[in-house]
Amino acid sequence: MIPLRLTALCLCVLSSACVKRVVTPPPEAFVTLGSDRASYRDWSRVGDLCAVDPKLVQQDFDSMNTLLANFLGQTSAGPDGVWGEEHVALLEEAQRVLPVALDLQKRGLNQAARAGCRFEGLTRTQELTDLGRKRLAEAPELLEVVKAKKALAAWRDGRLGAQQAASEKACAPVKGRPPGPVVYAAFEDEKGRTEWMFCDGSKVAASPGSLPAYEPPAPDAAAKKPKKPAEPKAYLDAQAKFPSAEVSRAPRLPVKKLVRKDDAPEPE
Repeated sequence: MIPLRLTALCLCVLSSACVKRVVTPPPEAFVTLGSDRASYRDWSRVGDLCAVDPKLVQQDFDSMNTLLANFLGQTSAGPDGVWGEEHVALLEEAQRVLPVALDLQKRGLNQAARAGCRFEGLTRTQELTDLGRKRLAEAPELLEVVKAKKALAAWRDGRLGAQQAASEKACAPVKGRPPGPVVYAAFEDEKGRTEWMFCDGSKVAASPGSLPAYEPPAPDAAAKKPKKPAEPKAYLDAQAKFPSAEVSRAPRLPVKKLVRKDDAPEPE
């Protein structure tokens, strides 16, 4: 009887040892950015990642990799690059939806690094996660610069049309108008240089720190004889009387603080 009891006890112990401890995975969550959707969980809540289905952990890492690679690729232009409206919108959206997912992804990576089992592509996942967090940290300054440059480009594009319309209105002959130079428009660029445009093609220009200076029009190659040089004082007097409120001013660019030091290339 004793040998039978010992055999049964051994079988019971062996059977218990062979049963793998099953751990319930954390609740699944999703993040959607642009056209990509990725799953993630708080894997830091699991003491032993080897005790859960490794496919679930790998699935979360892989889906976040795809989303982050696409996000980083579409927002990689930097402060001096060309940004489409869709890329600006993507970076703005990322600021709202990515922080929690990236934070939990970082925790999960730390947990996976300590696990006794192995997961594929952890180095790549770590790189994309770090780049994603860096891009979000840069986003407020980057968006400020990008939006200011887009506004400046729109101002420049509109200047020619505004100049032509102002010229047609102000330079049309008016009965009884006293003789003398007529300012039809004035523009101040993003660096503070102002130009007052005159109907005869002359201009007065002033840069920050310098007095306004008269600039004659380009010579008329078809003229039989050169025109008599104009009197600069008349133009400077007209410029001084032009209302400051009517000067079209370019949007100013923010002071450049953002410095990109990504040694690693952007993901493809």
